[in-house]
Amino acid sequence: MNIFLALQSCLFLFLVLLLHTSSLYSQKTYFANKGVLDLSKWQPRKQVTLDLQGDWEFFWQHYCHPHKALGSQKASSICSKEMRNGFRPTTYWNDFVYQGKEVGSYGYATFRLQIHLPKVTAPLGIKFLTTNSAFCAYANKHLLYCSGKPGTSKASTRAHNQIAFVEIPTEIQEKNNFFLTIHMANFHHSRGGFNEKFIIGDLAYLQKAEKRNLVTSTFIIGGLFFMSLYHFGLFFSLKNVTALYLALYCIQAIIFQLCTNDTYLTQLFASYSYNFAVTIEYFVQYTGVTTFVLFIYSLFKEESSYYVFCFTIYSTLALGLFVLCTPPKVFTRTLNFGNFVTIVAIMHSIYAIFKALFKKKKEAQITIIGFIIFFLCVINDISFSYQINTFGYLMPYGTFFFLFFQS
Repeated sequence: MNIFLALQSCLFLFLVLLLHTSSLYSQKTYFANKGVLDLSKWQPRKQVTLDLQGDWEFFWQHYCHPHKALGSQKASSICSKEMRNGFRPTTYWNDFVYQGKEVGSYGYATFRLQIHLPKVTAPLGIKFLTTNSAFCAYANKHLLYCSGKPGTSKASTRAHNQIAFVEIPTEIQEKNNFFLTIHMANFHHSRGGFNEKFIIGDLAYLQKAEKRNLVTSTFIIGGLFFMSLYHFGLFFSLKNVTALYLALYCIQAIIFQLCTNDTYLTQLFASYSYNFAVTIEYFVQYTGVTTFVLFIYSLFKEESSYYVFCFTIYSTLALGLFVLCTPPKVFTRTLNFGNFVTIVAIMHSIYAIFKALFKKKKEAQITIIGFIIFFLCVINDISFSYQINTFGYLMPYGTFFFLFFQS
């Protein structure tokens, strides 16, 4: 097989995958300036979705009442400019400086954005994505959606992560101007604030796009499930331990997809426990590296470093055990080290595979085809966890392509 042709094919498939996952994101961008987002020239028929990005009004340790965000005299004493703690983008708030020091992970706040809408008749909606770790959204005085229950302490806050599509009320859309107010609290995660930007767009398109996403996710999960059955069959019939590692990795990729892909898990089990879901996500993320390294080592033992192998195995197993023994507010602080170990494992795998390629091993020629896509997806996921890109988690898709070439 022509390796260069295979690499080109992998890169092409990865680009197609990025185009699919970025279908909800627009080409032209509008940015809020000092708490005001002017969308009066936006044409939803041509540009169906927009990120609500830019600088929002930010009130730390204070919940501004939505019906008092309209500039009344009574409101000015509570949500006045003097009470405002500046402007912030919809990112994590850990680095926000309040009274001379960073606020860190835990607390509560109000984000507020004045939006000027275009004059359109088609219903508009907002896609609310995940935050850490509870919020309620209001359009003027109308409650649009709540994910969990934001409070002023851990006892009064109920954490939850679930996406939602909400139509902007007709009377608000007709006025072409409203305040979007977000009450947000975090006492359960090491990073507080927005995980992803909220999206405004044509409501029908948002709903159709989500259905397509659900179909794609179901296809990936189904494919991984049948691959796991195939590899389990190989293991029990041929006693091939490499097949066992692949089967286990399929199961881990399925669970990770359920936990991270628009919180698929919460749509299946709406009353899930937040702590349980986050624990499963991190546990699978770390132990998935363990399984993957075992697979690579079983194929390319001679080309692998035993010391790097031991470091990645023991580190990821220790991280997985730590996740099971501590609450999310503790174990989520291990993400930086976990990502470091993941990068070490991936780079060492590249070294072992290319070393085997120079030896003209057949296993390396097969593995490299899907591994390139898998590697790019892992790098994407790590950058997404640091809010560097907005493509979302792609690892289950990369796993699907990787295992497809292994089957």
